[in-house]
Amino acid sequence: FRSSTAVFHHLKMASGSAEHFQEHILTCTICQGHFKHPKELPCLHTFCRGCLRLLVGRGTTFNCPTCAVGTTVPKGGVNDFPDNKYVNSLVELNKIRAAKEAQQPVCQFCSTRKATFWCRDSSSFMCGPCRERASHIYQGLRFVTYEQACDLYQARLRKRPRHDSIDPEEIKTMFSAA
Repeated sequence: FRSSTAVFHHLKMASGSAEHFQEHILTCTICQGHFKHPKELPCLHTFCRGCLRLLVGRGTTFNCPTCAVGTTVPKGGVNDFPDNKYVNSLVELNKIRAAKEAQQPVCQFCSTRKATFWCRDSSSFMCGPCRERASHIYQGLRFVTYEQACDLYQARLRKRPRHDSIDPEEIKTMFSAA
């Protein structure tokens, strides 16, 4: 019940794009940074464990910074507030997504946008607009999404021991023959 209420609250509070929603739900309103060890109060608001420690100090009660509801600190201190596993999993997923995006190559034609496609015929990484231009100029080019190219590459790596990272240069050589 708690997590569905929290989800509804965040959906109601967040408006606009997915990025805005993501930033809203991952941001501690005390420090204005991404949550670190998110703790959930009885009122269902979430804050960083460190922020709550600073806020509470040595006190036994405090008011929630968001809704001002009086809150009693558990006997074990701030650590004993429940972890917000929902928010924590989103923080972890965001880290994974950011790492994946950092690995994603840049379009080899415009050099300004992230590559979202792999051209099997030209052995090139391309963004969407460059893919469209290339498709109009050269009929019949074969494309796969960047994710599909990574999946194909990972499948080929599984056949070879001791490799588990994605190397864009190796993808080029593997797919130029495909």
